[in-house]
Amino acid sequence: MARLPSTATCTGALWCFEQTGKYVLVSCFTITGDSKQRVGEKTKPTINNRLRFAMSGTRLSTYGPTPTLERSLAIAKSQFAELKLQLDEILNVRLPAMEKALREAGAPWVEGQPIPE
Repeated sequence: MARLPSTATCTGALWCFEQTGKYVLVSCFTITGDSKQRVGEKTKPTINNRLRFAMSGTRLSTYGPTPTLERSLAIAKSQFAELKLQLDEILNVRLPAMEKALREAGAPWVEGQPIPE
């Protein structure tokens, strides 16, 4: 996943919002892939693809998961562990920095934020 500039450079509310939005969009593509791909286009399997493969392979099976299905699930877990670190950064670093930049720019209070003093 491409790294975006740190929140230390998040000086303006609009710029901070734009960068956080790009970071979230890249995270979404990691989970589900690009919905605008062409038919037959070769793409790297996403977390969603791997989970769907593992689920569909065991849905009507009385045998249980095959080694291939178990491997697909293990890869999906590994990919999600990497993604979770990035999602944690969004929730714990980027969004608070964006909220701070918005407050400093004079944006009004919205539900879910701490009540201003």
